[in-house]
Amino acid sequence: MMLQEQLKNLKTEITNKHELIESIKKDLTNDITLEKKLRQKEAQTLSLKMNLFQVQKQEEALQKELSELRKSLENGDTDQVRQSELDRLRKELKIAHEREIMALERIRVLKARLGNDSEESQLQEQLDYSHYVEIIQKNKILELENRISEKGTRVDEYLIQLKSDLAITKESMA
Repeated sequence: MMLQEQLKNLKTEITNKHELIESIKKDLTNDITLEKKLRQKEAQTLSLKMNLFQVQKQEEALQKELSELRKSLENGDTDQVRQSELDRLRKELKIAHEREIMALERIRVLKARLGNDSEESQLQEQLDYSHYVEIIQKNKILELENRISEKGTRVDEYLIQLKSDLAITKESMA
């Protein structure tokens, strides 16, 4: 009788151990899947960071070009330089806007892929940060557009003033 009880206990233990092993296998499979998803999200985040870095570099270049434009405007090549610089800056802003649209689309795709588990909540935080950076970039683009618009108005006012001063000088000399 004792042997039968021991045999029964051993069978129960073996069954429990087998169930535990199966459970651990499932957990391991889930962990591997989550790890793959995390790596994919990290790669996407890295790509967005690289895009952000490129946009920041472009912004710095635009700032430098704006200061060069100011210098050249002060030197007198106003009409031709102003027009070519404004055209070039508009093209740059258009490219930046297109990249912003692509980044927004990527963010939407990432949001659609995100679920509710804990790993994905960390990715959501990273996504929110990317969105925050995107908003900052958008505001900087708007600020640059406003500056370009203001510069165009100021240059026009400056040219009108120069022309009227020149006309007054010609009249007084005649």
